[in-house]
Amino acid sequence: MLFNIDKCKVMHLGCNNCQADYYMDTVQLQKVDEKRDLGDIVTNDLKWEKQCIVTVKQANKILRMIKRNFLWIDQRTQYWHYI
Repeated sequence: MLFNIDKCKVMHLGCNNCQADYYMDTVQLQKVDEKRDLGDIVTNDLKWEKQCIVTVKQANKILRMIKRNFLWIDQRTQYWHYI
C-alpha cells in the first residue's frame, strides 16, 4: 500500500524544535499548526483551548435546536409540549 503524499502533513511539537523540512519522493510535506484526529483537535502547542471552543459551540447548537422546537415543559407532569 502506497502513501498518498497529498494527505501527509508535518506538525512540529515542542518549543525547541528545529522546524526541519521533510520530503517524500522529492515533494516537501505541508506544515500544519493543528490537525483533527479521531474527533479531537491537536495543536502544535498541545493546548486544549481550541477543542473546548469547538465542543461548546456544538453543545450550544443542540441547546438552541431544543429551545426552538419545544414550547414549554409542564411542571406537574414533566412532559414536553411540542409547538
